[in-house]
Amino acid sequence: DTMLPSLQKVRLAADDVASVDSFQGSERDVIVISFVRSPASCTRCEGTGVRQRGQRCDYCDGKGWRGTGLTFARDLRRLNVAFSRARKMLILVGDIDALTDSRYRGGAPGGRVLAMFRDYVRDRGKVLHVWERGHDNS
Repeated sequence: DTMLPSLQKVRLAADDVASVDSFQGSERDVIVISFVRSPASCTRCEGTGVRQRGQRCDYCDGKGWRGTGLTFARDLRRLNVAFSRARKMLILVGDIDALTDSRYRGGAPGGRVLAMFRDYVRDRGKVLHVWERGHDNS
């Protein structure tokens, strides 16, 4: 609710909305990166990765979720492009717990970098949650 009025005023040209890969070599004052995928929990083990009697869930391979995972968050090159395009402000939108969870990122370097970035930002008080009200734009 707090961001909606501001977002409704934003007018973007078609060339301002693109994939990370297409922004290679470009910069903008503000970059918004959407990590639009949070894997759904496995329906058979309810996200635990374990079935009855402590056996590994064969439906999700013990991961607790189905699918290929967060491939964007695994690739250091793509994260470098995404993080280095903003001149003044970088806004990341996504489920930070899923992005940094080793079950989703498979222990890949990109996920470890995101986890370090998350810790750095949290230590400095710049993480804003959509359910928070009354925050300023600093």
